[in-house]
Amino acid sequence: MDDLIKLSKFIRSLFAKEKEKIGLPFFYGFPNNSCEGSSCLLAWILIEKFPDLSVEVIHGKDKESESHFWVEVDGLIFDITIDQFPEFSEPIYGYSNHPMVNQYTEIKRYFALEFLYKYINYSANIEDVNQAYNYVNNALTKYV
Repeated sequence: MDDLIKLSKFIRSLFAKEKEKIGLPFFYGFPNNSCEGSSCLLAWILIEKFPDLSVEVIHGKDKESESHFWVEVDGLIFDITIDQFPEFSEPIYGYSNHPMVNQYTEIKRYFALEFLYKYINYSANIEDVNQAYNYVNNALTKYV
């Protein structure tokens, strides 16, 4: 679990520092409005690094039909963009319950690679997603 949290924190830090270089829709304002792309990349990296774990992307909606996305790993919550909301000052890693469960109702649960396919086909394009993945993966070579 410690390695999972450590890697997730590294990825979150990379996204915050390099948001202009990631090149996915809405990433320039990270963490604001970038939960979909962030969750996609985080889930993709985590499923590659921890293939024996269950990695899913959760899509929730609030009463105004606003969406929010986060990652669950073996049932634990990783929301690296929750601090876009004023009541949260930092991301969450490995929580057993999502603190916004009363605001965002889960409407769909995706396996990591299923979500990647959906994201490429409906929200971004394969070239941008591949470029972002390669950028993050290259940065991971410096991660020890």
